[in-house]
Amino acid sequence: MYPNPIVNELNFGGFPEGFEGEFMLRDINGRMIFSAPITSFDNSVNISQLGLSPGVFIASVFSEAGTDTYLVMYAP
Repeated sequence: MYPNPIVNELNFGGFPEGFEGEFMLRDINGRMIFSAPITSFDNSVNISQLGLSPGVFIASVFSEAGTDTYLVMYAP
């Protein structure tokens, strides 16, 4: 996931062709803020449209292959 810190858009890289998964953004207390499907062709999320305050968030990608979780900073 890049860039970190996030200014507007969070991008996902390195997915193989045909990848299908779910992106989830949670606050630091674990409350879900946003969730959306992602694929190898649709692999970014515009975070600036969510109306978030600057801070640290938990970003996860779930797929059949497993789960990847990262701490990301939103600093518009």
